[in-house]
Order: sequence, then structure tokens, then C-alpha cells
Amino acid sequence: IKRVTSGSVMVHCDNHMSHHLRLLMDNIFLPEGKFINEIIWRYGLGGFKTKDHLPKKHDNIFWYSVSKNYTFNLIRLEPTQTMLSKYCHEDDNGRYMISYGKKYYMKGGKPLDDVWDDIANISPTSSERVGYDTQKPLNLLKRIIELSTNKGESVLDPFCGSGTTV
Repeated sequence: IKRVTSGSVMVHCDNHMSHHLRLLMDNIFLPEGKFINEIIWRYGLGGFKTKDHLPKKHDNIFWYSVSKNYTFNLIRLEPTQTMLSKYCHEDDNGRYMISYGKKYYMKGGKPLDDVWDDIANISPTSSERVGYDTQKPLNLLKRIIELSTNKGESVLDPFCGSGTTV
């Protein structure tokens, strides 16, 4: 068996086992590898019929690397209205603001952080749905791949779920 010496691993789970999974993953990947991030995927559908606790509206994604070298691609979201109003000037080089007499150009929207609340879960009536109970939205998988791989690199989804990654 060939040992994997590079690449990232992202493991997705809900609140029931996330604390156990984090300990297990630490035991497997550390100290040779690296824990990179805990990503919170906050979705907006379901789970509102609770009477004795807060609705559970997120899942956890644990991101590990098998070595200290891994791919990380900064993703910038679309500029917000606040950003657009702040960078209210424009020239041939793009939008900019002036602060203390100096031009600062907008480099894009806000950098993506570890709480992803802009990707909705798949609704029961979505044309994307294929009938798999825990199917993940295509946009979630696209973001993970864009964040952690470069063009031409391989992606392994060992469980293949509903086939979204494929």
C-alpha cells in the first residue's frame, strides 16, 4: 500500500459526533500533519420545531492536511454594498477609496472565513436532489474543491454519497 504524502482531508459531520470525530482525526493526522480549520456550514432549512433547545442549524467540516504542505486558495466573496460604497471611486485600475490622501484599490469582496452561511441546504423540491438522505449541495462541494485544490489535482471522495462530487 502506498502511503499518501500530500493533500488535504475534509470530513463533514453534524453535532452528534463532531467532538468525537475531532479527537479521532487529531490522533490520525497529528503531529506529522496539520489541523487547518474547523469550518461551520450554517444552512437555513429545517430544524425549527424545537421546544427545549436552540435549533441545530449547522454542520462541521474538519480540514486536515497529511503534511505541513497543502493547497490553500484564498476565496473572496462578492463585494458587499458597504464595500462598494466605501470604494466609491473608479479609474482604469478599478474601484478605490481615498484615505489620508492615499488610494486603496478594492481587491475583491471580503475574504471567505470559517463560517459559511451563504450556501443553502438542498430543499426537498430542488431539481438538484437525487433522493440521497444526506446529499450535500453542489455549491458546498465546489467551494471545498476550489479552496483546497489546484487545477489538475486529484479529488477523492471515498464514500461518493449521492454522487455530487463525481
